[in-house]
Amino acid sequence: MTVTVERVVLATDGSASAATAAAHALFLARVLDASLHAVSATGTPAFPRPRRPKPKPPERPPAPPSNRRKPSARSRAGRSSRAFV
Repeated sequence: MTVTVERVVLATDGSASAATAAAHALFLARVLDASLHAVSATGTPAFPRPRRPKPKPPERPPAPPSNRRKPSARSRAGRSSRAFV
């Protein structure tokens, strides 16, 4: 079975490695007697990518009721005044 190459396609972005790839593609096109097609993609796309909605955070179960007593206003005032003495 014989494989015949008719076209060599080169994708380039203008970088240094793309220049090396271009040299290889040109060499292959000459050796294989094939046509060379260059494709370049730069800049932003014509149509912006659709944004995916952010996933909702998982619902947390309600916290169990606390058995601790809430401090009264009097006890809170007493503690804070001692802290500054």
